[in-house]
Amino acid sequence: MADDPTRPVHHPYPVGLVVAGRRCLLVGGGRIAARRLPALLEAGAEVVVVAPEVTDAVREHAEAGRITWRDRGFVPEDLDGVWLALTATGDVAVDAAVAAAATERRVWVACADDPTASTASIPSVVRQGDLVVTVSTGGRSEEHTSELQSHSDLVCRLLLEKK
Repeated sequence: MADDPTRPVHHPYPVGLVVAGRRCLLVGGGRIAARRLPALLEAGAEVVVVAPEVTDAVREHAEAGRITWRDRGFVPEDLDGVWLALTATGDVAVDAAVAAAATERRVWVACADDPTASTASIPSVVRQGDLVVTVSTGGRSEEHTSELQSHSDLVCRLLLEKK
């Protein structure tokens, strides 16, 4: 997504969520879902993926028992017991339905394609040892986020070298 000055910008309150041992729902099974899975698993989340089709990477996680895959479309009951929901379907109507159902249940939701429907956002992350830096443009520009992320990586390395 290019920089879009007409797209509303979120001004989120920065927070780090502890999802270890907590159920997180990922609706969608494509490349964006596959990209988000490792960080959720590394954080210790109990991940449930709901998608009629998934990438090989998502399927491998399911076959290895690292995630639960529900081979079907989303239903609001998928949010029962969930702390955080993420959408990555590429279908605006499905993402909107997930966002509405999550908001109704007071479940934080981050929609990959529609930050305006989100109550949470997933920033880019740079980790160097114990140092964690997150970068976000409020959902406006992935290009700028990637550029800032590369600069943050350099800053982290320089800070850690001074120790």
